[in-house]
Amino acid sequence: MGPESLLPVFHDWFKLVSAFLCSFLITFFSIPIIVRVCIAKNLFVLPNGRTSHKYATPTLGGIAMFAGILVTSLLFVKSNEVFNFQYAIAGGFIIFFFGIKDDLTPLNWKLKLLGEILAAIFLITLGDFHITNMHGFLGIHEITYTASIILTFIVFMGIVNAMNLIDGIDGLAAGIAFLATTIFGMWFFLVGEMAFVYISIAIIGTLLAYLGFNVFGTTNKIFMGDTGSLLLGYLMMIFVVVFNEHNIISTAPFHIHNAPIISFAILFIPLFDTMRVMMIRIFKWKSPFSADRNHIHHRVLKLGLTHLQTTLILVVVNGVFILCVFLLQNLNMHLLLVIIFALGIIKSFIPKMISKRLEAKSPPISLPYKNVSKEVAQSLHENGFKMKN
Repeated sequence: MGPESLLPVFHDWFKLVSAFLCSFLITFFSIPIIVRVCIAKNLFVLPNGRTSHKYATPTLGGIAMFAGILVTSLLFVKSNEVFNFQYAIAGGFIIFFFGIKDDLTPLNWKLKLLGEILAAIFLITLGDFHITNMHGFLGIHEITYTASIILTFIVFMGIVNAMNLIDGIDGLAAGIAFLATTIFGMWFFLVGEMAFVYISIAIIGTLLAYLGFNVFGTTNKIFMGDTGSLLLGYLMMIFVVVFNEHNIISTAPFHIHNAPIISFAILFIPLFDTMRVMMIRIFKWKSPFSADRNHIHHRVLKLGLTHLQTTLILVVVNGVFILCVFLLQNLNMHLLLVIIFALGIIKSFIPKMISKRLEAKSPPISLPYKNVSKEVAQSLHENGFKMKN
Protein backbone atom coordinates (compact mmCIF):
# COMPACT_ATOMS: atom_id res chain seq x y z
CA MET A 1 0.00 0.00 0.00
CA GLY A 2 1.57 3.24 -1.18
CA PRO A 3 1.58 6.63 0.56
CA GLU A 4 -1.18 7.94 -1.71
CA SER A 5 -3.54 5.12 -0.74
CA LEU A 6 -2.86 5.79 2.94
CA LEU A 7 -3.95 9.43 2.74
CA PRO A 8 -7.75 8.77 2.87
CA VAL A 9 -7.28 6.43 5.84
CA PHE A 10 -5.14 9.00 7.66
CA HIS A 11 -7.67 11.72 6.86
CA ASP A 12 -10.58 9.71 8.30
CA TRP A 13 -8.73 8.88 11.52
CA PHE A 14 -7.50 12.46 11.83
CA LYS A 15 -11.12 13.68 11.61
CA LEU A 16 -12.25 11.12 14.20
CA VAL A 17 -9.52 12.16 16.64
CA SER A 18 -10.28 15.83 15.96
CA ALA A 19 -13.98 15.29 16.66
CA PHE A 20 -13.13 13.56 19.93
CA LEU A 21 -10.77 16.35 21.02
CA CYS A 22 -13.28 19.02 20.00
CA SER A 23 -16.11 17.62 22.13
CA PHE A 24 -13.81 16.72 25.02
CA LEU A 25 -12.13 20.12 25.21
CA ILE A 26 -15.36 22.12 24.85
CA THR A 27 -16.91 20.19 27.74
CA PHE A 28 -13.70 20.15 29.79
CA PHE A 29 -13.21 23.92 29.67
CA SER A 30 -16.92 24.76 29.94
CA ILE A 31 -17.63 22.93 33.20
CA PRO A 32 -15.36 25.03 35.49
CA ILE A 33 -16.95 28.19 34.06
CA ILE A 34 -20.44 26.81 34.66
CA VAL A 35 -19.48 25.81 38.21
CA ARG A 36 -18.28 29.35 38.96
CA VAL A 37 -21.54 30.78 37.62
CA CYS A 38 -23.53 28.33 39.76
CA ILE A 39 -21.56 29.39 42.84
CA ALA A 40 -22.06 33.08 42.07
CA LYS A 41 -25.81 32.64 41.47
CA ASN A 42 -26.35 30.00 44.17
CA LEU A 43 -27.53 27.38 41.68
CA PHE A 44 -27.18 24.08 43.52
CA VAL A 45 -29.15 20.90 44.04
CA LEU A 46 -29.42 20.28 47.78
CA PRO A 47 -29.41 16.84 49.44
CA ASN A 48 -32.87 15.57 50.36
CA GLY A 49 -34.64 12.34 51.20
CA ARG A 50 -34.61 11.15 47.58
CA THR A 51 -31.11 12.06 46.45
CA SER A 52 -27.97 10.03 47.13
CA HIS A 53 -25.46 12.87 47.40
CA LYS A 54 -24.38 14.52 50.67
CA TYR A 55 -23.37 18.02 49.59
CA ALA A 56 -24.87 20.91 47.63
CA THR A 57 -23.70 20.48 44.06
CA PRO A 58 -24.08 22.50 40.82
CA THR A 59 -26.46 20.74 38.46
CA LEU A 60 -26.01 22.43 35.09
CA GLY A 61 -23.41 20.10 33.62
CA GLY A 62 -25.84 19.30 30.83
CA ILE A 63 -25.12 22.73 29.33
CA ALA A 64 -21.47 21.81 28.77
CA MET A 65 -22.50 18.42 27.38
CA PHE A 66 -24.97 20.00 24.97
CA ALA A 67 -22.34 22.49 23.78
CA GLY A 68 -19.71 19.81 23.25
CA ILE A 69 -22.00 17.47 21.32
CA LEU A 70 -23.79 20.16 19.29
CA VAL A 71 -20.72 22.12 18.19
CA THR A 72 -18.79 18.98 17.27
CA SER A 73 -21.74 17.51 15.34
CA LEU A 74 -22.24 20.72 13.39
CA LEU A 75 -18.54 20.90 12.55
CA PHE A 76 -18.05 17.29 11.46
CA VAL A 77 -21.46 16.17 10.16
CA LYS A 78 -22.76 17.59 6.90
CA SER A 79 -26.49 18.32 6.93
CA ASN A 80 -27.07 16.22 3.80
CA GLU A 81 -25.46 13.17 5.46
CA VAL A 82 -28.32 12.79 7.97
CA PHE A 83 -31.86 12.85 6.65
CA ASN A 84 -33.76 15.88 8.03
CA PHE A 85 -30.83 16.72 10.30
CA GLN A 86 -32.28 20.15 11.07
CA TYR A 87 -35.36 18.65 12.72
CA ALA A 88 -33.23 16.42 14.93
CA ILE A 89 -31.27 19.51 16.00
CA ALA A 90 -34.52 21.41 16.66
CA GLY A 91 -35.86 18.58 18.83
CA GLY A 92 -32.57 18.55 20.73
CA PHE A 93 -32.90 22.28 21.44
CA ILE A 94 -36.41 21.72 22.85
CA ILE A 95 -35.11 18.97 25.14
CA PHE A 96 -32.23 21.24 26.14
CA PHE A 97 -34.39 24.24 27.09
CA PHE A 98 -36.96 22.20 29.02
CA GLY A 99 -34.09 20.46 30.81
CA ILE A 100 -32.52 23.77 31.83
CA LYS A 101 -35.89 25.02 33.06
CA ASP A 102 -36.32 21.91 35.16
CA ASP A 103 -32.80 22.22 36.59
CA LEU A 104 -33.30 25.88 37.53
CA THR A 105 -36.93 25.71 38.62
CA PRO A 106 -38.27 22.14 38.91
CA LEU A 107 -41.16 21.49 36.52
CA ASN A 108 -44.11 19.32 37.38
CA TRP A 109 -44.27 16.10 35.38
CA LYS A 110 -46.99 17.43 33.06
CA LEU A 111 -44.86 20.34 31.78
CA LYS A 112 -41.86 18.04 31.51
CA LEU A 113 -43.97 15.63 29.47
CA LEU A 114 -45.07 18.50 27.24
CA GLY A 115 -41.45 19.32 26.43
CA GLU A 116 -40.76 15.69 25.55
CA ILE A 117 -43.85 15.56 23.32
CA LEU A 118 -42.75 18.69 21.44
CA ALA A 119 -39.27 17.26 20.93
CA ALA A 120 -40.82 13.99 19.74
CA ILE A 121 -42.97 15.85 17.21
CA PHE A 122 -39.92 17.51 15.65
CA LEU A 123 -37.89 14.31 15.59
CA ILE A 124 -40.52 11.71 14.68
CA THR A 125 -43.08 13.46 12.50
CA LEU A 126 -41.22 16.41 10.97
CA GLY A 127 -37.82 14.74 10.96
CA ASP A 128 -39.26 11.39 9.85
CA PHE A 129 -37.16 9.42 12.34
CA HIS A 130 -39.46 6.50 13.07
CA ILE A 131 -39.52 2.72 13.30
CA THR A 132 -41.10 1.15 10.21
CA ASN A 133 -40.57 -2.55 10.94
CA MET A 134 -40.98 -4.76 14.00
CA HIS A 135 -38.56 -7.43 12.72
CA GLY A 136 -41.03 -10.27 13.29
CA PHE A 137 -41.99 -9.42 16.86
CA LEU A 138 -45.43 -10.99 17.46
CA GLY A 139 -45.24 -12.09 13.84
CA ILE A 140 -45.30 -8.48 12.62
CA HIS A 141 -42.82 -7.01 10.17
CA GLU A 142 -43.63 -3.86 8.20
CA ILE A 143 -46.19 -1.61 9.88
CA THR A 144 -48.41 1.25 8.72
CA TYR A 145 -47.34 4.88 8.99
CA THR A 146 -49.79 5.57 11.83
CA ALA A 147 -48.67 2.51 13.78
CA SER A 148 -45.06 3.51 13.12
CA ILE A 149 -45.56 6.98 14.59
CA ILE A 150 -47.35 5.62 17.68
CA LEU A 151 -44.75 2.90 18.29
CA THR A 152 -41.83 5.31 17.85
CA PHE A 153 -43.45 7.82 20.19
CA ILE A 154 -43.80 5.13 22.89
CA VAL A 155 -40.18 4.08 22.41
CA PHE A 156 -39.11 7.74 22.51
CA MET A 157 -40.85 8.37 25.83
CA GLY A 158 -39.49 5.14 27.29
CA ILE A 159 -35.85 5.75 26.41
CA VAL A 160 -35.79 9.48 27.24
CA ASN A 161 -37.40 8.99 30.66
CA ALA A 162 -35.38 5.87 31.44
CA MET A 163 -32.12 7.76 30.97
CA ASN A 164 -33.52 10.61 33.05
CA LEU A 165 -34.54 8.32 35.92
CA ILE A 166 -31.31 6.32 36.01
CA ASP A 167 -29.32 9.52 36.68
CA GLY A 168 -29.43 9.07 40.44
CA ILE A 169 -25.79 8.58 41.42
CA ASP A 170 -22.40 9.79 40.21
CA GLY A 171 -21.46 8.50 36.79
CA LEU A 172 -24.30 6.05 36.22
CA ALA A 173 -26.26 7.72 33.41
CA ALA A 174 -23.02 8.86 31.77
CA GLY A 175 -21.48 5.40 32.17
CA ILE A 176 -24.46 3.62 30.62
CA ALA A 177 -24.60 6.19 27.79
CA PHE A 178 -20.85 5.79 27.21
CA LEU A 179 -21.22 2.02 26.93
CA ALA A 180 -24.28 2.25 24.65
CA THR A 181 -22.70 4.92 22.43
CA THR A 182 -19.53 2.86 22.06
CA ILE A 183 -21.53 -0.19 20.92
CA PHE A 184 -23.67 1.81 18.51
CA GLY A 185 -20.67 3.80 17.26
CA MET A 186 -18.66 0.66 16.48
CA TRP A 187 -21.57 -0.75 14.48
CA PHE A 188 -22.09 2.55 12.63
CA PHE A 189 -18.39 2.45 11.71
CA LEU A 190 -18.68 -1.10 10.37
CA VAL A 191 -21.65 -0.26 8.14
CA GLY A 192 -20.16 3.01 6.93
CA GLU A 193 -22.60 5.40 8.65
CA MET A 194 -19.85 7.95 9.25
CA ALA A 195 -22.19 10.81 10.18
CA PHE A 196 -23.41 8.81 13.16
CA VAL A 197 -19.85 7.72 13.92
CA TYR A 198 -18.88 11.39 14.36
CA ILE A 199 -21.94 12.00 16.54
CA SER A 200 -20.96 8.95 18.63
CA ILE A 201 -17.40 10.23 18.96
CA ALA A 202 -18.75 13.64 20.02
CA ILE A 203 -20.85 12.01 22.75
CA ILE A 204 -17.95 9.84 23.95
CA GLY A 205 -15.58 12.81 24.18
CA THR A 206 -18.16 14.86 26.05
CA LEU A 207 -18.98 12.05 28.48
CA LEU A 208 -15.33 11.39 29.32
CA ALA A 209 -14.78 15.05 30.12
CA TYR A 210 -17.96 15.17 32.21
CA LEU A 211 -17.12 11.98 34.11
CA GLY A 212 -13.80 13.46 35.17
CA PHE A 213 -15.63 16.25 37.01
CA ASN A 214 -18.70 14.31 38.14
CA VAL A 215 -16.98 11.22 39.53
CA PHE A 216 -13.53 12.47 40.46
CA GLY A 217 -14.09 16.21 40.79
CA THR A 218 -13.62 18.06 44.06
CA THR A 219 -13.66 21.82 43.57
CA ASN A 220 -15.48 21.55 40.22
CA LYS A 221 -17.79 18.62 40.88
CA ILE A 222 -21.01 18.91 38.89
CA PHE A 223 -24.16 16.96 37.97
CA MET A 224 -25.52 16.73 34.42
CA GLY A 225 -29.05 17.47 35.67
CA ASP A 226 -32.16 16.88 33.59
CA THR A 227 -30.54 18.91 30.80
CA GLY A 228 -27.89 16.22 30.38
CA SER A 229 -29.91 13.08 31.09
CA LEU A 230 -32.81 14.06 28.82
CA LEU A 231 -30.33 14.95 26.07
CA LEU A 232 -28.63 11.56 26.40
CA GLY A 233 -32.00 9.82 26.22
CA TYR A 234 -32.87 11.82 23.10
CA LEU A 235 -29.62 10.84 21.40
CA MET A 236 -29.94 7.17 22.40
CA MET A 237 -33.43 7.22 20.87
CA ILE A 238 -32.01 8.42 17.54
CA PHE A 239 -29.38 5.67 17.61
CA VAL A 240 -32.00 3.00 18.34
CA VAL A 241 -34.17 4.08 15.40
CA VAL A 242 -31.24 4.20 12.96
CA PHE A 243 -29.90 0.85 14.26
CA ASN A 244 -33.25 -0.90 13.84
CA GLU A 245 -34.01 0.59 10.44
CA HIS A 246 -30.63 -0.44 9.03
CA ASN A 247 -31.11 -4.03 10.19
CA ILE A 248 -34.42 -4.66 8.41
CA ILE A 249 -32.72 -6.27 5.38
CA SER A 250 -31.18 -9.56 6.53
CA THR A 251 -28.69 -9.65 3.63
CA ALA A 252 -27.15 -6.28 4.49
CA PRO A 253 -23.48 -6.29 5.59
CA PHE A 254 -22.97 -6.73 9.33
CA HIS A 255 -26.68 -7.49 9.76
CA ILE A 256 -27.78 -7.90 13.39
CA HIS A 257 -30.49 -10.47 14.06
CA ASN A 258 -33.21 -9.51 16.53
CA ALA A 259 -32.21 -5.84 16.37
CA PRO A 260 -35.08 -4.66 18.66
CA ILE A 261 -33.96 -7.06 21.39
CA ILE A 262 -30.33 -6.03 20.94
CA SER A 263 -31.42 -2.38 21.26
CA PHE A 264 -33.21 -3.20 24.51
CA ALA A 265 -30.14 -5.02 25.84
CA ILE A 266 -27.81 -2.12 25.01
CA LEU A 267 -29.92 0.11 27.27
CA PHE A 268 -30.97 -2.72 29.56
CA ILE A 269 -30.27 -1.22 33.00
CA PRO A 270 -32.24 2.04 32.50
CA LEU A 271 -35.09 0.50 30.47
CA PHE A 272 -35.73 -2.55 32.64
CA ASP A 273 -35.32 -0.62 35.89
CA THR A 274 -37.78 2.06 34.77
CA MET A 275 -40.36 -0.56 33.80
CA ARG A 276 -39.90 -2.38 37.11
CA VAL A 277 -40.13 0.76 39.26
CA MET A 278 -43.20 2.10 37.46
CA MET A 279 -45.00 -1.25 37.76
CA ILE A 280 -44.28 -1.33 41.50
CA ARG A 281 -45.66 2.20 41.89
CA ILE A 282 -48.81 1.32 39.94
CA PHE A 283 -49.38 -1.83 42.01
CA LYS A 284 -49.10 0.33 45.14
CA TRP A 285 -51.72 2.71 43.70
CA LYS A 286 -49.16 5.47 43.31
CA SER A 287 -48.47 7.66 40.32
CA PRO A 288 -45.86 6.02 38.04
CA PHE A 289 -44.15 9.44 37.99
CA SER A 290 -43.89 9.70 41.79
CA ALA A 291 -40.40 9.74 43.30
CA ASP A 292 -38.97 7.02 45.54
CA ARG A 293 -35.73 5.21 46.35
CA ASN A 294 -36.59 1.89 44.76
CA HIS A 295 -34.28 2.11 41.73
CA ILE A 296 -31.62 -0.54 41.24
CA HIS A 297 -28.81 1.91 42.11
CA HIS A 298 -30.52 2.67 45.45
CA ARG A 299 -30.68 -1.05 46.21
CA VAL A 300 -27.00 -1.56 45.40
CA LEU A 301 -26.00 1.51 47.44
CA LYS A 302 -27.72 -0.02 50.47
CA LEU A 303 -25.10 -2.77 50.40
CA GLY A 304 -22.61 -0.19 51.64
CA LEU A 305 -20.95 0.46 48.29
CA THR A 306 -19.79 3.85 47.05
CA HIS A 307 -21.27 5.67 44.07
CA LEU A 308 -18.29 4.69 41.93
CA GLN A 309 -18.48 1.02 42.93
CA THR A 310 -22.23 0.94 42.29
CA THR A 311 -21.83 2.61 38.90
CA LEU A 312 -19.07 0.23 37.84
CA ILE A 313 -21.10 -2.81 38.89
CA LEU A 314 -24.21 -1.70 37.00
CA VAL A 315 -22.28 -0.72 33.86
CA VAL A 316 -20.49 -4.08 33.89
CA VAL A 317 -23.82 -5.89 34.39
CA ASN A 318 -25.26 -3.96 31.45
CA GLY A 319 -22.20 -4.95 29.40
CA VAL A 320 -22.64 -8.62 30.31
CA PHE A 321 -26.29 -8.48 29.17
CA ILE A 322 -25.21 -6.91 25.86
CA LEU A 323 -22.62 -9.65 25.33
CA CYS A 324 -25.09 -12.42 26.19
CA VAL A 325 -27.77 -11.11 23.84
CA PHE A 326 -25.27 -10.67 20.99
CA LEU A 327 -24.17 -14.28 21.47
CA LEU A 328 -27.80 -15.46 21.56
CA GLN A 329 -29.10 -13.19 18.79
CA ASN A 330 -29.97 -16.11 16.51
CA LEU A 331 -32.49 -17.52 19.01
CA ASN A 332 -36.19 -17.02 18.50
CA MET A 333 -36.97 -13.37 19.27
CA HIS A 334 -39.70 -14.16 21.80
CA LEU A 335 -37.59 -16.77 23.61
CA LEU A 336 -34.70 -14.31 23.78
CA LEU A 337 -37.00 -11.65 25.24
CA VAL A 338 -38.25 -14.11 27.90
CA ILE A 339 -34.64 -14.94 28.82
CA ILE A 340 -33.76 -11.24 29.13
CA PHE A 341 -36.75 -10.48 31.37
CA ALA A 342 -36.06 -13.54 33.54
CA LEU A 343 -32.45 -12.48 34.01
CA GLY A 344 -33.61 -8.92 34.67
CA ILE A 345 -35.94 -10.03 37.43
CA ILE A 346 -33.18 -12.12 39.00
CA LYS A 347 -30.80 -9.17 38.74
CA SER A 348 -33.30 -6.93 40.54
CA PHE A 349 -33.70 -9.30 43.48
CA ILE A 350 -30.01 -10.04 44.06
CA PRO A 351 -29.19 -6.73 45.88
CA LYS A 352 -32.27 -7.11 48.08
CA MET A 353 -31.35 -10.68 48.98
CA ILE A 354 -27.79 -9.68 49.86
CA SER A 355 -29.08 -6.72 51.88
CA LYS A 356 -31.38 -8.99 53.93
CA ARG A 357 -28.49 -11.36 54.65
CA LEU A 358 -26.34 -8.45 55.83
CA GLU A 359 -29.17 -7.13 58.01
CA ALA A 360 -29.64 -10.56 59.57
CA LYS A 361 -25.97 -10.68 60.56
CA SER A 362 -25.96 -7.13 61.99
CA PRO A 363 -27.29 -6.56 65.53
CA PRO A 364 -30.24 -4.16 65.69
CA ILE A 365 -29.55 -0.62 66.90
CA SER A 366 -31.79 0.37 69.74
CA LEU A 367 -33.23 3.81 69.01
CA PRO A 368 -36.59 4.63 70.57
CA TYR A 369 -39.00 6.02 68.00
CA LYS A 370 -40.18 8.70 70.41
CA ASN A 371 -36.74 10.33 70.47
CA VAL A 372 -36.48 10.90 66.70
CA SER A 373 -38.64 12.60 64.14
CA LYS A 374 -40.61 10.67 61.56
CA GLU A 375 -38.25 11.89 58.82
CA VAL A 376 -35.14 10.76 60.73
CA ALA A 377 -36.71 7.38 61.50
CA GLN A 378 -37.57 6.88 57.85
CA SER A 379 -34.05 7.86 56.77
CA LEU A 380 -32.48 5.45 59.26
CA HIS A 381 -34.79 2.68 58.12
CA GLU A 382 -33.91 3.27 54.45
CA ASN A 383 -30.23 3.04 55.31
CA GLY A 384 -30.58 -0.35 56.96
CA PHE A 385 -30.95 0.56 60.66
CA LYS A 386 -33.34 -1.60 62.64
CA MET A 387 -35.49 0.44 64.97
CA LYS A 388 -36.89 -0.81 68.28
CA ASN A 389 -39.95 0.64 69.96
